[in-house]
Amino acid sequence: MGIRRKAAAIVTAGMLIASSLAMGSALALPAAADDGSAEQPIVEAVDPAVSPPDAEGEPDAEGTPDAGVPEASDDEGAAPEPRLDEVVPDEEEAPVVPQDDAADDAAEDAGGVGALAEQHATLWASVDLYRVTLVEGALTGTTKGHVSAVPGSVSATATNVFNVTGTYADAAATGIDATVVYKVRMDMPHAPDESTWIQARMHVEGGTSYAECDVFTGDPRAGGVVATPAPYTCFPHRTQSFPNVRYTFAIEMNRYVESSGTIHTVGPVSLSEGNFTFEQPFRIAGTENVVAGGTTTFSTLQRESDTKASVEPDTAKTWFSYRIQETKDVAGVPTVVPSKYYIAGIVSRNRSGSNQTSCWIFDVDPTGSTPWQDLKSPRATPYTCTATGDRVDSGHLAATIIVAKRDIIVIPATERPRQSELYRDVCTNRPDDCDLSLVTVVQQPGTHRVMSPKWGNMEHPEPIKHIFKFTSKQSTTTSFGTELTLGIEGGLGVKYKAEIKASFGYEIANETSYTDEQEVEIKPGRSAFIVGAPQMIHTEGDIYVLHGDRLYILQNVIADFPRVGLDNWNFWDESEPIPGWTPGGVGGVQNPPLTDLDPAAAAAAAAAAGRATSGKGSLAQTGGTADVLTFALAAGLTIAGGLLLFARRRRHHPAE
Repeated sequence: MGIRRKAAAIVTAGMLIASSLAMGSALALPAAADDGSAEQPIVEAVDPAVSPPDAEGEPDAEGTPDAGVPEASDDEGAAPEPRLDEVVPDEEEAPVVPQDDAADDAAEDAGGVGALAEQHATLWASVDLYRVTLVEGALTGTTKGHVSAVPGSVSATATNVFNVTGTYADAAATGIDATVVYKVRMDMPHAPDESTWIQARMHVEGGTSYAECDVFTGDPRAGGVVATPAPYTCFPHRTQSFPNVRYTFAIEMNRYVESSGTIHTVGPVSLSEGNFTFEQPFRIAGTENVVAGGTTTFSTLQRESDTKASVEPDTAKTWFSYRIQETKDVAGVPTVVPSKYYIAGIVSRNRSGSNQTSCWIFDVDPTGSTPWQDLKSPRATPYTCTATGDRVDSGHLAATIIVAKRDIIVIPATERPRQSELYRDVCTNRPDDCDLSLVTVVQQPGTHRVMSPKWGNMEHPEPIKHIFKFTSKQSTTTSFGTELTLGIEGGLGVKYKAEIKASFGYEIANETSYTDEQEVEIKPGRSAFIVGAPQMIHTEGDIYVLHGDRLYILQNVIADFPRVGLDNWNFWDESEPIPGWTPGGVGGVQNPPLTDLDPAAAAAAAAAAGRATSGKGSLAQTGGTADVLTFALAAGLTIAGGLLLFARRRRHHPAE
């Protein structure tokens, strides 16, 4: 159904006559109470010297106030704005002269309805606009009396938009009747351009003033029809009484359901990159940025006429997100520093009473490629976002969202044992209670290590070639001196992997190995081997640890991860001289000096060579490998003949 509201004010002939002929010492007739509600008849005294109720609630028809006699207007048709205690008299009207009761009775017999017919009055129109504006205003229909200019547009609540002045007679020339039309526009961003109009009328019939207002789809002057249901409401309210009656037309959206929110930032926290998503085209988004200690608001609503067009029927919903920033001291200067954290939330009101007021913290942008519904909110974050909702009325939910920084206990890098203990107790067992804030992420070569056995050329005067087969592996390490055993695919490693990839574009692994082969030329008298290093991702930053209800920060934690990729290892060949080798001699090895023929000296040399070979640690432990020489010298003297023996190996084969 269309929405139409009518307000009325009634004046009786007897009251008009009695008021105009009353004695100065007599009391004025009492008036009906003015409760300001529509559809209530108004019984008023019409003596121009007696005012309607003013803002302070002074009586106008009870007692004997001395209001005086106002001067006549110079221009009846352009009646000035009345005060609440002022009337607009006829320019021909003489001041009221007190009379006795006999004269009063005589005047009633003589004047009768004629006195009512000649009573002048003005009807004033004010507007109370809420989230709407009025445009293309015009006078239309039958007009009685004098109508002031009608403004073409009204953009805010206004007093005395227009008025109509005349007498309470029914004759066309002397009556009071005016109708105006306005196109209504929603005063909200992204509002649709609709052809919705209001038609407002003020008039007098049989001594009673009325105000009416209807909402139309289409211009009522060109075939528009009353809107059912109406997207807007227009309610007239009588806010001032006879003879200068004021009607205020309250115009707003015909709301079915609404939700709104206010976001506050606390302390050093500020917000940027604001994003708002609505299901209704009628909405007001918050600001893109919210300064520290600042506030922003948002709202959306569904009208009665739009319930079938909603994405979610009977629902007004807003989804919002911001990036969290923090003011920090940088080289002695307060500086706003963006964090990796975001807030995201929902404020939703369903007409049936199903509400949602939520806010989460995310460590990735919730507007990215991954739907925010699929993101997991980390528990150990340095910020909080709390949301509460309150019902303003049956159709409106208002939310309050507060973004603040948590209290944090700092464990500096100088307390590595304490950091390691907390890390092991919490992050190893409950990785969801730990989170990262990486400051530095760079690619750099890992530690060089020997990746193959050593092969030597001690027999040939010319270079020889050999195919080396080599392998090595690298695991993740942290500043605690332990491997990150949680792994990349689960636990805290997942967070490292996600942050490094999202923020810096690197792929990392918990452990990597490399196996290959390469042909190497070996010069006479030298041994060759393969040396290499993995490509590592070096990270420095902090780890937040939630232990019970306390949040700790482990400062300046360092972790090195192997990089994943085709070029994740670098390797090359190196060589070194063979100890004791000189050109010439049997098999390319010069005969040992006489001092080496001493049995004790030979035994000591052999033992030293054995220790040099067996003393190397494993590759996984040290990053190196055992030196395997391609030659071995076994010398001994026979007791009988003192003959020197040489033990030879096959060419190109490493010595054991």
